[in-house]
Amino acid sequence: MSSKANMVMANLLHTVGRKKFGITMRFFFHRNQSTLRKRLDQPPSAFRLLLPILLVIIATPLCAMAAQEEKIATELSWRPMIPLPDKDGFALPFAGLVNGYPLIAGGANFPNEPLWKGGAKSWSREIFLYDPSEQAWENVGLLPIPLAYGSSFQLNDALILVGGQSDGVATSAVLRIQMESGRIEIDDPFPPLPEPRLMAGGIRFGEYFYLIGGCTTEESGGTDDLLRLPLNETNPSWERLDPIPGGRRFLPTVATYNDQMMVIGGVRTTEDGATTYLKDAYTYNTSKGWTRLPDLIFPSAAAASPAPVLRDGSVILVGGTDGTLAGVDPSTYPKVPRRLQILLPDRSDWQIGKDAPIARVGVSTIRWNEGWIFPTGESSPGVRSPEVWFLKIKP
Repeated sequence: MSSKANMVMANLLHTVGRKKFGITMRFFFHRNQSTLRKRLDQPPSAFRLLLPILLVIIATPLCAMAAQEEKIATELSWRPMIPLPDKDGFALPFAGLVNGYPLIAGGANFPNEPLWKGGAKSWSREIFLYDPSEQAWENVGLLPIPLAYGSSFQLNDALILVGGQSDGVATSAVLRIQMESGRIEIDDPFPPLPEPRLMAGGIRFGEYFYLIGGCTTEESGGTDDLLRLPLNETNPSWERLDPIPGGRRFLPTVATYNDQMMVIGGVRTTEDGATTYLKDAYTYNTSKGWTRLPDLIFPSAAAASPAPVLRDGSVILVGGTDGTLAGVDPSTYPKVPRRLQILLPDRSDWQIGKDAPIARVGVSTIRWNEGWIFPTGESSPGVRSPEVWFLKIKP
């Protein structure tokens, strides 16, 4: 019996003290009080001794995660930018900087009818350049061919476009966009890819450009390739390195931090049509090779790439799809989840961050002006958005 119960009984005994059952009640109280003393005199059980320690063990990481989430939330500041001058927007355009100005080229959309009504996909040739002084996107030229679903990277003041798809056919082309005397110029000074490639992860890491995974055709289901192009050689050629340990994939997210290149998630398909959305993640180092990272909390394919990285090394995964709604009627498909998945700086685990104001699939990010531009992208199957958002990383 608890001490509170004994207190109640003592009060009751005081109230009815001289009634006939008072002796019985007094006897009952003293007997229980004696039992309580004996119990208190006994040494505490191991569980009672360990309970405070267990509570501390459980609470400490939870408090640390909450503190980390709050810290990250204070470092991120979202704001909308002027949208692209296209009513539909695009999925997986090429994106980067030319002469320091944000540029978006190509991409794919359904301009006439939506996907679920049998609309035809269109690949774009348009090139848009952002003018900060006017706060506007300007149409400044055309690609030589319609192009989307490739990778891009910065080289000096130029943007390099690698692979992709044109009118449904994968390409091995490598193009350079630069600006000369205020005009867009496009040439191809680099060797083409060893084979066509679309929906790969691509990122510059040191003096190399890396291309990870991707498909050789739209039906191929992904590869485990790691290709590399040296950028400081007079006559560079593509090199094939150790494949991704986790196997074939396309639409992974990539990121870099210090001496780490990261490959996160993706999706793969098999010949019988089975689709697997991936949770595995890896770092690649030129001297150590591949190292496994903790798995994502949720599978992720086609999240914004390259992923933003904070100054402390936290990697922010924005948007993407986890495959839970695969096969759902596109006309009733909900919007992409707004949740963030965050890889902690010590690479020990992932945690869920506070929701972003937007969520898209197929966003090619641009690192610019102490933050990241998130241009256009896909909000649900076949539905693009012309919206452009800026994520400011606070110092």
